Amino acid sequence: MTTPERRISAIVVTYHTGPLLWDCLDALQRATDVLEIIVVNNGNPAAVEDRLAGDPSWRLLTGHGNIGFAAGCNRGASAAIGEAFAFVNPDCVVGPETLALMAGAAEAALARPTVVGGRVLSLDGREQRGCRRDTVTPLRALLSMIGLTRLERLFPALRDIHRERDPVPETPIPVGAVSGALFLLTREDFARLEGLDEGYFLHVEDLDLCRRAWDLGGATLFHPTASAHHARSTSAAPRLVVERHKAAGFRRYFSKFAKTPWEKAQAAIAGPLLETALLARARLKGLT
Repeated sequence: MTTPERRISAIVVTYHTGPLLWDCLDALQRATDVLEIIVVNNGNPAAVEDRLAGDPSWRLLTGHGNIGFAAGCNRGASAAIGEAFAFVNPDCVVGPETLALMAGAAEAALARPTVVGGRVLSLDGREQRGCRRDTVTPLRALLSMIGLTRLERLFPALRDIHRERDPVPETPIPVGAVSGALFLLTREDFARLEGLDEGYFLHVEDLDLCRRAWDLGGATLFHPTASAHHARSTSAAPRLVVERHKAAGFRRYFSKFAKTPWEKAQAAIAGPLLETALLARARLKGLT
C-alpha cells in the first residue's frame, strides 16, 4: 500500500537483460519513497515476459518492440504518476535510500532543470567510469579514447573527462555529466527538457540530457552517497552492434552541440575517428 509521501516513479527499460533484472526490481521494491515501478519491455525472452506480466508489483509497458533506450525512458515517463522520475538500468541494484537521496537533491536544487546522478559502483565496489564526467567535447573524447589523458598529472591540459579517481566529495557536486545507468529528475524538470532525445538509440543520450540541462541554465549533480551496484553489459546484444550505436550517438552529439566553426571542424574530424576506434575495440574484444 502506498503512502502519501512516496513520490518517485522508478523506470526500468529492459532488453534481454537476464536474471539480474530480478535483483534490480527487488531492490526497487525495498527502496524508500518509491511510489511505483514501471518496466518498459523493449524485448525479452518469452519466459521473462511472462514473469513480468504476471507480477502485480510493477507496471509493465510492452508490445512496442525494441524502440531504443531514450524512447523507452520517455515511454515510461509518459505513463508515470510520481513527482520525480528515477531511471535505473535493469542490471543496476540501488541501495534502500539511494533514490530518496537523489530526489531530495533534485527538489532542493536552485538551478532548473537539474539532473541528479548517483555513485555507480562495480560489483567489486569500485566507482565506475562515467558516473561523474566533465563536459564531453570532440577533442577531449578523442584524447580519452587514445589514452593521452593518462598524462594528466604531467600535463593538466590533458585532463581526463572521467573523474571517478577524484576524491569522493561529502555532498552533491556539479559535474558535466552523470551516468545513464542511474539518474533522476523531477517531473517538472523532465518536462522542461522535453525528455530524452530519441535520436539516440543506445548510448550518449545521457551526455545529451546533461548538456541540455546546463545549456538551459540548469545543472547536473553527482550525489556521492546515493549508490548502486551495476553489473554492466548484461543484455544479450552483440558488442559490435552496441559500439555502432555508441559511435552513431557520438556523431549526433558532436554535430548537435557544435556551434562555432572550430567546434564544427572538431565534430567533423572526431566523429569518424571515434567511430573507427570504437569498432576496432569491439572487434578486438570479440577476439579475446
